[in-house]
Amino acid sequence: SSNVAIVPRIIMSLHKQSIKEDDEPTEQELRENLKEYITFIDEVLEPQLKIAVSEREEVESEIKEYNELKSHLELMLRQNNEHQSGDDDDDDDDNGTEVGRNNGPSDESLVDLGYGMVYCRA
Repeated sequence: SSNVAIVPRIIMSLHKQSIKEDDEPTEQELRENLKEYITFIDEVLEPQLKIAVSEREEVESEIKEYNELKSHLELMLRQNNEHQSGDDDDDDDDNGTEVGRNNGPSDESLVDLGYGMVYCRA
């Protein structure tokens, strides 16, 4: 962005000032340079940092939600596999006729598709 271009200009300004004079910069020049640096930090770098931190926190939150969903789905899959392997043992009675399956509640869950506003069944 154009704000990033300010840094090289500040550095070049400091460098030119030190080349012009073989002496040390004056106290006034140092104060002016310090003021420029402080302004740059306050007006450019800190707002960019706040945005980056906010975006990082949002990504971390989404990663946490996806990991929770993954864990939940893995648990449901394990329970479903255990349920099915338990059903396989009880499918036939001693006469070879099929016994009715338990048609209890299905293994469904609501999945957040977007920022807690859109859900679907999974």
